[in-house]
Amino acid sequence: MKPIALYDKSFIQSLNLKEAELFGLFFATNIIPTLIREIGADLTKEITQPTKEVSNIAIKLFEPHSYFNIDYRILCVEELCGSTVNMSYKPLVNPTHSSFEEGKGKIGAIFKRSEPVEKIERWAKGEFLSTDYQEASEWRNNFINAIPMLLQTNLNLNNAPKIDTPEEAKDWTVYLMHQFYKNNNRGYMLRYTLDRFGVTAEHRKIIMRRWKDSGGLALVDFAPYTSYVILIELFFSIGISAKAFNFKGWNRPTNFIDLTYLYYLPFTEVFISGDNVHKNLAPLFIDTANQKFIDGNNIKSDLNRLTDYYLNHPDLQRKGLFRLAEYPPLDGNFIICNIYDRFCKGWRNFAANPIPITPKLQEHIKKLAMNIENSELALPQSPLEEKSTLIFKRHIISSEKGWENLIKPNQKISSE
Repeated sequence: MKPIALYDKSFIQSLNLKEAELFGLFFATNIIPTLIREIGADLTKEITQPTKEVSNIAIKLFEPHSYFNIDYRILCVEELCGSTVNMSYKPLVNPTHSSFEEGKGKIGAIFKRSEPVEKIERWAKGEFLSTDYQEASEWRNNFINAIPMLLQTNLNLNNAPKIDTPEEAKDWTVYLMHQFYKNNNRGYMLRYTLDRFGVTAEHRKIIMRRWKDSGGLALVDFAPYTSYVILIELFFSIGISAKAFNFKGWNRPTNFIDLTYLYYLPFTEVFISGDNVHKNLAPLFIDTANQKFIDGNNIKSDLNRLTDYYLNHPDLQRKGLFRLAEYPPLDGNFIICNIYDRFCKGWRNFAANPIPITPKLQEHIKKLAMNIENSELALPQSPLEEKSTLIFKRHIISSEKGWENLIKPNQKISSE
């Protein structure tokens, strides 16, 4: 039971290793493709040791409760073709898995370590492939080439009201989107969307057939998540064109990278960032009833206080940090405790009454894990909703500069 958090590169880069490891213990993190690409893109920086820079960030992705979200472009194309994109504030991961028998007719799913996970692990150990450099260079170039389309500086705002603030830019964007939802504009909006995502001719046929069969639905009804992404992009274009963004650094090219983080807001409960673009624009798209934006500087300060708290805790040597920090402290006025109070109802009761990890229980868990490993089945893929248990395999990477007592000697842990 962890709050789900999305964060940007500037936040994780600001943390020291102890703070990063604490953060990874307290949150179920949604690691998005943009973050991995941003980290990898530092390989192309004109600095003395780019590989060291990347390794220093990768080692901070200490994520025993991490999930790697599917790329937003893949989600949009799949939704347009007929798949459902569940915008329920939870990460959307690659559904490929193997199955195992739990007994009593129950089937579970095992998600093995994915390519992004293995890439981060390589980088953390200072291991880089030629493809890493190639992908970093291509990503930067492709993004730079896409900026003119995203910017749309020739956007016609002659009929728009005076737009001076991000709030007014959003209001006008919502109005324009509603105009596009009208019958005579629906086809145009769909074609614009297909062009925006570079949809192949084969997929276009599938999408257009599905759209016509639906009676020509508005994009918001035909593909709600895709409509949301287009709303974000149009909002940014309007805000730039109207000069409605007056915060520091609003016109930096990297802002277009920052923008893509907003595409993943439907898949998190908490968004953490100290970036000016995010601090000024993300709250406009946060569902305040179910989500929260938090300044990354405040979380860093909180983690710094928590570091002192655990360094001076009398049970650190005996239990190890992994067990000791299973939940935030019950005492002390910590921001992370307030986040838990909102998103993890009942956590205080669990923290006050932990299940004792006895040798007998440890042995039972070990046997269960071995049974699972030995009973993987060659079954066809089936909906995850039909699985009784989901298991994610992970390796936990720690550093000598992190917590010496992260794990108690000979302590067996599982993040599955």
